[in-house]
Amino acid sequence: MQRKIPFSTLAHQPPTPCLAYCSSSFYSPSQLASAQTTAENPYEDKEWALLFTLDDFTLRSFDGGSLTAKLRRTPITAWRASIGFGGALSFRSGDNAGERRFFSEGEEPAQAPFSQQNESDTDEDMSHFFISTSAQYVRYFPTERTLTFYTAIGPDVFVAYQQREDEIDSRTDRQDRTEWTQFRETENTSTQIGAGLLGSIGLEWFVTSSVSLVAEYNLSGGYFYSRDRSTQEQESRQFRDTDRTDVETGTDTQTMDTHGARLNQPFPRFGVPLYF
Repeated sequence: MQRKIPFSTLAHQPPTPCLAYCSSSFYSPSQLASAQTTAENPYEDKEWALLFTLDDFTLRSFDGGSLTAKLRRTPITAWRASIGFGGALSFRSGDNAGERRFFSEGEEPAQAPFSQQNESDTDEDMSHFFISTSAQYVRYFPTERTLTFYTAIGPDVFVAYQQREDEIDSRTDRQDRTEWTQFRETENTSTQIGAGLLGSIGLEWFVTSSVSLVAEYNLSGGYFYSRDRSTQEQESRQFRDTDRTDVETGTDTQTMDTHGARLNQPFPRFGVPLYF
């Protein structure tokens, strides 16, 4: 027989242990607000950050770097200003030697009555550098406690310079006792300035409340002006067995100016911000 318990008795019984444990797991309204603020702002007590990044980084090289200062305005917004820089130097030289034989149809090359020897030395120097500055407004979209997605946009200005010098010193000896020497020096320079907008999207992972890791992708575009200049100097000498020498010298200079709108190639950045 089933025993019936009066309703009044149930009403005066204390809550079961399960219900008491489950009710204790809920946050109060103030705790919920604090948890939400912490999730949106892992560095809630930090206002400033310094960030050093490597641009277009691979396992073998990188194309430059930047130093950034960031100021937090609200838990999900900030301003940042950056100075970018980069450059490279390269030096290369080489030697070349060869022989040319002239023969008529039916003759063996090894028995050709006429030949000439060629020798040349080549030196190549190349250098380039750039500097840029930008200011961006940053908007954060927190995904979890230590990982946040963000976007940034703002003005960008850059200056770039590139120079290349080539020197070729060649000599040709012919079997008829005629000798040529030629020296040619070429210098190419390019100067660019530009201004436009820089947009960024990235992820920031907070290792601690003061240190994080950043990976972002950047795209810039705007107006640019470029001046390219090419100068070539050449000297040729021909010596004959009659002790006569023919000398030819010349200089050629060309300059080209271009300007217009351009969308630059996207580039990645990787960095480590320090908050304080």
